[in-house]
Parts: sequence; structure tokens; C-alpha cells
Amino acid sequence: MPVGKRRGDPSALRSLQGSSYQEADLHLGRAISLAERMPEGPERDGLELSARVLAGVTLTATRGWTDPEVEAHFQRAREIGARVGDVPQLFPALSGLLSYLIVSGQFAAAEEMGRANLELATSTGDDGLELEAEVELGNILMYVGRLEEALEHLDRVAELYDPARHRHHAFVFGKDPFAITQVQAAMALFALGRPDTAMERIAAGTAHLERFPHPFSEGWVRLGAAIVHGLRGEIAASREAAEAGLAQATIEGFPQWVAQGRIYAGWARVVQGAHDEGLEEIRAGLGIWRMGGAQLLLPFLLLQEGDACLRADRPEEAIEALNEGRRLAAANGDGWCEPELLRVLGLAELAAGGPRDAAIDRIRGAAELAAERGHPGLELRAAISLAELGADEGRLRHVLGSMSEGPGTADVLAANALLHERTTH
Repeated sequence: MPVGKRRGDPSALRSLQGSSYQEADLHLGRAISLAERMPEGPERDGLELSARVLAGVTLTATRGWTDPEVEAHFQRAREIGARVGDVPQLFPALSGLLSYLIVSGQFAAAEEMGRANLELATSTGDDGLELEAEVELGNILMYVGRLEEALEHLDRVAELYDPARHRHHAFVFGKDPFAITQVQAAMALFALGRPDTAMERIAAGTAHLERFPHPFSEGWVRLGAAIVHGLRGEIAASREAAEAGLAQATIEGFPQWVAQGRIYAGWARVVQGAHDEGLEEIRAGLGIWRMGGAQLLLPFLLLQEGDACLRADRPEEAIEALNEGRRLAAANGDGWCEPELLRVLGLAELAAGGPRDAAIDRIRGAAELAAERGHPGLELRAAISLAELGADEGRLRHVLGSMSEGPGTADVLAANALLHERTTH
């Protein structure tokens, strides 16, 4: 039978499908309590395994991936699943534990487990399990900055996904596999110099969730849209997406989406000129994110704070945030945004009165790191900053010439304007 449809508390599953996470939590608590009073045997194992998995999914949405009770539910489900040898019923627990590793910043261990999960899924011949393994491995590789490799796995999800057979995965695994991998692919595609394709992926994820609603995944897509719009320089659209995600997360009770929504909306407000109010929102969001124990995305979230501080003429505060982001990226491997951390840090050091040559070296290092990784979307940003300082040495024209997308994005417009200015002077 398909993964997740064999056993379980039907009342809890109906509550999840109706997005009543609190009600589902009550049903699942009763189911676990009932299972613990039953004599040992297959019936008890089946009930407790399903209830533990769904309880982990429920608490992930309402408390966050790193909540100790979330890990405890998935660990117990893993123990039971290993004992009974039921791979389809075990797999959501494996996926939940892997998400715990990812969000707590343990990327080396996460990649090892992700590859083991993919091998296990493939060995069963169950494309539903393979699909979920590809989701997690693609996510891991995106965050560590191996973007081309990540896209291979993320795009495999779209190839395997069939709404008729896999739509229920959103409720069993806690997120819609098609929609969220469109977001992860979009972030990778921007860095790879394909900003228009990135927006197409966001649109595909949005359209999918209009057909197959799932509130937790809707928050994921809205916040992903805020990131991609922001990277493209579409500040009003970024703020709109962030505030929509924040409003929904507040109503539904999704603290991790509340945190990100406040950060992205706050960043957009700073860009639009509301410096104090925007920074207050960013720092409130960071406080919520840290309170949940998540290490994932912290380098990028600190980049948002650092960039906002620089725009608000607070370069010393920017330097502090950006250096913390760099330390975290180096420590746990969450380094897809490292070139941007370096670029903005160089600008902040210059704004704080640091030596011009040192700032240029810092930004040049950002450009070289992006080039080494094959991320022209991020290299272009560093080349623009170098060109504005009169130090790009032809890099701007070269990088811009390598890109075939994004004529209306802020970066491409700025690059073309700089090149035009050179030819007219």
C-alpha cells in the first residue's frame, strides 16, 4: 500500500488535512496513550508507529523541527519501524529525523543519512519513497551550495510526483514535496544566473498549492517568493509576499514562518526607507528563530540583518551580523550565501572607515568564490560592487555576458547602466 495510508488514527489525519494541528495533536496524544496500554505485538506497533509519525509532523509545524519532543517522536517511530521491518511506514520517521539534522545545522551527518535514505527508497521500487528521499537530499545540497547537484535531485521530485498518488504526502511528511522543492530550486536558480526561471518555479509552486492547499507548504512558498523577489530587486513584491506569509503563519500558529516573515518584511521596509521599524522587525524575527534552536538559514538571515544595517547607515552593526553569519556558515556548511556575506561585509567595512584596498580585496574574494562555485548570479553582484569602486577589471562585462536571463532584474539593469556609463565617458 502507499506510504502513510496503511494505519493510523483517522481522526488525526482528518484534522491534519483540515489544517487543525491543535486538534490533531489531541487525537494523536490519545492514540499514543492507547497504544502504550496495549499488549506488545503487531497491532500495538502499527498504531504507535503511525501516531508517533503524525505527532512529529504536527509538532514540527507548531513548534519547529528542532523541538525535543519532535525528535523524540521520530526516534521512537524509527525504533518501532526498524523492529517491524515496514519500510513504507518507517520512512516518514526517517525523513523527520533527517529534517531535524538539517535544521539543527548538522549537514555532514544529514547528507550521509540523506544518501542512505535514497538508497533504501530506491531498493524498494516505491517511487513515493524515492520522491521523498530526493526532496531532502536536494534541500541539503542546496543549502551547502552545491547548486547544480541540488537541482538534479529537486527536479527529480517533479518528474516523480503524481498528485493522484502523492498528494497525501503533504499530510504524512508535513510538507508538499512538489511545492517546496520548486522554492528550493528557485533559490538555487537565482544564484546560478537564471532569475527568470527562478520566478517560474515560484509560480509553479504557488499554482500547485492553489489546486492542493496545504497551509504549512503555502507559508514555505510565500516566504520563498519573498526571498526571490528580494534578490531580483522587486522590493514591493518581496514585502507583499513576506507579509502574506507572516499573516498566515500568525493565524495558523507556525512560529518558524512567523520568524522568517518578520525578517523578510523588515528587510523590505528598510530598503523602502523605514530603517528603525524594519530593523526592529528583523531582530524580533531573529529572536524567534534562535529561540526555536534552528541553525539552518541563520547565515542568510544574518545577511538580511547585515544588509539592512548597512542600508540604515549602521556599518558597525552590519559588520557584527555579517561576521557571525560567516562563522556559522564555516562551522556547519550552510554556505550557499557566503559570497553575499563577503560582498556586503566588504562594503560595510568600507562604510565604517576601513581601508579601501582591504574592502576591495574582500569583495573580490566574494566574486572569486562565486566564480569558483559556478554561481554567476552571485558573482554578478560582487562584480557590480567592484565596478562601482572602479576595480572590477573587466569582470562585470564578462559575467553579464555569461547570463541569458533577467534583463529586468535590478542587478542586470545596474550592470548595464555601469557599462553604458563607461562607454559614454
